[in-house]
Amino acid sequence: MKESIPTWILEKPLPSLPDREEVARIAKSARRQFRYAVTDDDLLVVLRDIDDLLWMLEEGEEELRIRSFYRPHDQVLNDLYFEYGNAKLLMYSELADLLTTISRSSKGKRLDAFVSSTYLLDADRIASTSSKSIVAHLVLERELVASQMKRLRDVSLSTEHVALVGGEVRLHFQSASRDRRARAYNSLISQLNKNKAEMVGQFLELHMLRRMIGEKAGYKNFYEYATRRAGLTDTFRSNIHLFRLLIQEYVSPLISHVLELQWRRLAIEEPEPWDLMFPADFGVPVMSREAFPLEKTFVDACRYVCEAQTPVFETMLDRGTLRISVLPCSDDDGDTSYYPSHSSGTRWLRSHDLKNNESYLLMEAVPQEIAVNLLFYETGCLLFEQSQPSKGVFTLPNNNMSLSEMIAGHSMAFLSQRAWGTFYGPMTLYAREYTLTDLLMRLPLACALDEMEEFLAKARISDLNVFQHAWREIASRYRIPGTSKMSPGIFPLDDAWLYAPAIWSTPLLGINDAIALVTVLGILPLGKQHQDLEHSMLRLLNIREGIEPTVRASEAGYPSPFDEETVRKAVFAIADFLAL
Repeated sequence: MKESIPTWILEKPLPSLPDREEVARIAKSARRQFRYAVTDDDLLVVLRDIDDLLWMLEEGEEELRIRSFYRPHDQVLNDLYFEYGNAKLLMYSELADLLTTISRSSKGKRLDAFVSSTYLLDADRIASTSSKSIVAHLVLERELVASQMKRLRDVSLSTEHVALVGGEVRLHFQSASRDRRARAYNSLISQLNKNKAEMVGQFLELHMLRRMIGEKAGYKNFYEYATRRAGLTDTFRSNIHLFRLLIQEYVSPLISHVLELQWRRLAIEEPEPWDLMFPADFGVPVMSREAFPLEKTFVDACRYVCEAQTPVFETMLDRGTLRISVLPCSDDDGDTSYYPSHSSGTRWLRSHDLKNNESYLLMEAVPQEIAVNLLFYETGCLLFEQSQPSKGVFTLPNNNMSLSEMIAGHSMAFLSQRAWGTFYGPMTLYAREYTLTDLLMRLPLACALDEMEEFLAKARISDLNVFQHAWREIASRYRIPGTSKMSPGIFPLDDAWLYAPAIWSTPLLGINDAIALVTVLGILPLGKQHQDLEHSMLRLLNIREGIEPTVRASEAGYPSPFDEETVRKAVFAIADFLAL
């Protein structure tokens, strides 16, 4: 509604697209100045120029992202947001030569006092994956990905989580009526099938394009390019291979047992895909009416979970940048007037503006059964963003930070469980069990998809039959839903990987969430060790990234997710709580 939109969005002009010629001029001048720099002050001028340019690009894009959340049906705004992302790719290509010069210069050691430990590596990485020779292909890649994200949104599927059905569609999947659930499922599959040929065609086009990108950028294949673009080291990817094997050994065998218990509770002898989201005859966890308005309950819970940060959330509440709405209950024909509108589907956004010290935490039409875990996960990620220094050493975009951020998110989600009673009331224990079951089910699927992403990134041909054959073999090893009669999947098995958002948008990065989850579970946070988790999270917020993605977490006291003992502890933490 218009009155709920912050005043600045209604009054402030839209940011204009960055001027490519102006960026090229600045980059060319800075490159020349760097090459002839004599004093440290000369070098600092160049570093500031780069920092100002990147800040401008990030600030403009983030502003448009926030505006788009508040005004999701403003097509002009959405188009500008998309165009800005394309323009950002062009700007990075203009900076490539400058970053190459910096990363390979003998003056690198003189920069150590002013830049982060990964600055030179990041400069070389960005330059080698954003050059002018491939920028047109990168723009097309982004457009193909956007097409799939739109297809997912159009049928109420999440563009962030695999097979997360949102909006009002989800309520039909959770109906006590099995016939109603079946109709909802058949309707969803029918809608997906209408666009299936287009989706398959665009994925094959995307796959061929990515093979071309890797080749033009000078890499052996797209896998090498993608790992470089994401800032993943060979050591990290090698450890991921070990991680997948551990999940396959210790977690995958539990999946069939979890589903067997569900069918037993429901007295279902022949389970179908439309039964997956109906865990028990009494439905899913729902919030008590005393929890509304949720923003106030959240702030009260923060006083218990993260007292020092509570004033920040109180300020956000006063400014209107903290908003939480959930879906009503399935089969609820009573008064649902206290549920905010959910016409735009399930969405959420977090953002922190370091320059203006303003934060946003916005959630709309989130399913009640996942809302509190998601809310505090996003809170942990937001606290991580707020902890980053606004001044100090110069940095470049570094994906290592995303893993640390996810660890902070899962840490806060587990720490918050002590306060879930204020949200769920008598259903608190059930809500925790539901969440842990969901997290357990995520792990094998995340690993299977990562292995599929690696296969696709290395594949020398773009053949759907080859891809489907590989996926069937991978899926069977991880025993994911869809691979047996008693373990149905929400999508037909051959197509399931195509509906995973990360395979399209962020190949080889989707596994990070599973790694972060196991890292946190390895502390055994469901018992007395929650104090150890508090201390580790606090340290995580106050140290800097290393070259390897897991260095920061290790220095903060988290166990290595690649150790067998950590995985076994993670499995024990969940299995013990669920009495598996």
